[in-house]
This record gives sequence, structure tokens and C-alpha cells, in this order.
Amino acid sequence: EHPVQLGNQVFIANHCHLAGSDGIVMEDFSTLAPGCMLFSGSDDYTGRRLTNPTVPREFIGGPQGTITIGRHVILGAGTVVHPNLTIPEGCSVGSLGLVNRTLEPWGMYVGIPVRRIRDRSQALLALEQELLRQR
Repeated sequence: EHPVQLGNQVFIANHCHLAGSDGIVMEDFSTLAPGCMLFSGSDDYTGRRLTNPTVPREFIGGPQGTITIGRHVILGAGTVVHPNLTIPEGCSVGSLGLVNRTLEPWGMYVGIPVRRIRDRSQALLALEQELLRQR
């Protein structure tokens, strides 16, 4: 098993950071704009556990788990994604968004933390089919 799994037509722009020790899955047609940071594991900031990756795993703690980025998801520049959540099919997250929970499909999200501001059009699904027919 590979900690980071990439589908087809995935785009990761410059200056992105994928901390995938606990798994990151990017499904087909997903996009990361410049400077996105995805953390599939994090330290425990409460002081109950040791911190940093130089310490053996049994002494550290904090949230961990696979991040799943669904089909046709686009994350705007500087978006930060916390561990153990899903950004499902069709979501868009505006620049500098903080994703700290699993989202609902086909929504447009903004803010710190993100909130849904409206539905996202599914018209791009027809364009996907047209693209695939041309191949």
C-alpha cells in the first residue's frame, strides 16, 4: 500500500506539501492550487504526548488518518487540510480555506474553518465525458 495515491488527470501545483504518512488519496480530475498543505497526521498540541517526527510513533499522538480528495475537487491556493477526512466529489474550496471536517459533495466552501456558501454546478461532468470520448 502506498501512503499517497493519485488518480488520473490529477494536478498538484507548485509549493504544495502532502504529508502523507497516514494516507492521502487524490481521485481523478482533482486539483491542488499553489501552496496547499495536506496533513494526514498531526502532533498532539495538548502536552499529553511528545511531538515531532524524530520521536518514535508510540510516544507521539494527535489526529491521524487518510485524507480523501474526491473526483473533480479543487482546492484554492493556500488551503490547509487536516487529517482523517474526506472532501467528496465536486467540492471547491476557496483560497486560504481551512478544512477541518468532512464536507458534503458538490459544494463551494470558503473560510477558516470552511463553510458551504452554495452548490457547485455539475456541468463539468458532461465535459469530462466529452474529453474521455475524444481519447
